[in-house]
Amino acid sequence: MTAKQRNILIVCLIASFFSPFLGAALNLSISEISRQLNCGATTVTWVVNAYTIALAVFVVPFGHLADVASRRRLMLWGMAAFSAATLMCALSANITMLIVFRVIQALASALVFSVNIPLLLSVFPASQRGHMLGLSVTSTYTGLALGPVLGGFLNSLFGWRSIFVLALLLGMGAFFLTRRNVDPDRGRREEQPDGAGNVLYVLFVSCLMLGLSNWTAGWWSKLLVLLSLPLLLLFVKNELKSANPVIQVRLFAQDRGYTLSNVAALLNYGATFAISYSLSIYLQNVKGMSSSLAGLVLICQPIVMAGVSSVAGRLSDRIAPYKLASFGMLVITAGLLYLSWLKPATPLWTIIAALLVIGLGFGFFSSPNTNAVLSCVDKSHYGEANSILGTMRTLGQSSSMVMVLLIFGAIVGDTIITEADPLLLTQAIRRNLQISCLICFIGALISMVRGRGAKEN
Repeated sequence: MTAKQRNILIVCLIASFFSPFLGAALNLSISEISRQLNCGATTVTWVVNAYTIALAVFVVPFGHLADVASRRRLMLWGMAAFSAATLMCALSANITMLIVFRVIQALASALVFSVNIPLLLSVFPASQRGHMLGLSVTSTYTGLALGPVLGGFLNSLFGWRSIFVLALLLGMGAFFLTRRNVDPDRGRREEQPDGAGNVLYVLFVSCLMLGLSNWTAGWWSKLLVLLSLPLLLLFVKNELKSANPVIQVRLFAQDRGYTLSNVAALLNYGATFAISYSLSIYLQNVKGMSSSLAGLVLICQPIVMAGVSSVAGRLSDRIAPYKLASFGMLVITAGLLYLSWLKPATPLWTIIAALLVIGLGFGFFSSPNTNAVLSCVDKSHYGEANSILGTMRTLGQSSSMVMVLLIFGAIVGDTIITEADPLLLTQAIRRNLQISCLICFIGALISMVRGRGAKEN
């Protein structure tokens, strides 16, 4: 590994770490945020939901930008904006202010994410793609592993605002490391951006996700979902005609492996993203644990994910990635199947065992599935392909939180979480896990049938 390769690897690993760390840490503070800012269970969900929706909306347009503009400059802008928004989150005086700056934080994270993997893969040969992806995913899962522990302790000792302070320090550190270690570069392709495509994409995803997220709010939410359908058709029509499309729509029709790998990611994250959120509420408000102790329980899943991801990434350079990813989804389904019968009296050790199983499955899914997607495209389009995969992930995450929002709203209502009936909380969490188990099983079937369409290297 050359000095340049090593420096860029360090920057990209840090960039992969801090955003998932913040998300995982905040899950342990949801109950406290609900109490301090005097907002109900469905309202406080928007602290997470607003972030994932904004990420889903902008990650593809930014991914296209990452393929044509200076990646160093985009990385610096993204990290600077993330740090500024994180500071304002820490200073938020009410739930509205917190949600607004979480949206800005998501825009910055989308910019960093769109550049991160393409920047990393641009300096390593294709034969090491799976290994590098495995390291990146390991860094992500390390953030997810440390998030519950540090977040729980920070929340217990200093309050939820201290989590944003730590994230601010990480963002600033990443900014200065990028300035020092990443060489200046120029854009790779001289082309005009697809302005109409970008606008149509943003409108489509915004209408769809905001409509689904507010499904029970009134007629206007249904109207937004209906409006998203013609916007999708207009977007596809525009992309087929555009000389420089935001998304290579034809690739979805031409390559079954590419299409089904993205669908598998969508369903996998839709089934799993809300696990940590739901169980953090269960452990604190049903089991009566402190946020720090709940964090120690939740760390089990991402620790296994971090340990397995690098190995799975290496294996995906030699074994068909779709086989490893399909195996991972079946393992996740088994863990969710057990958790779907959660009760207030469920022994803690069995919950930990289920989280370990889910972590194992996720470790075998993530980096091989990413390798399957990127093996279908030319290196010059890594930014776009990575961002589309990121969109599948964030759409899945948003859908997962929408499901939580609807189920909690129907069963618990907009009650402050710390004042909610533990039996109702358990019922809502159990129903969410049951639906997630079904979604993950369907995703596993789709992952298996992609077959040799996903390049086997």
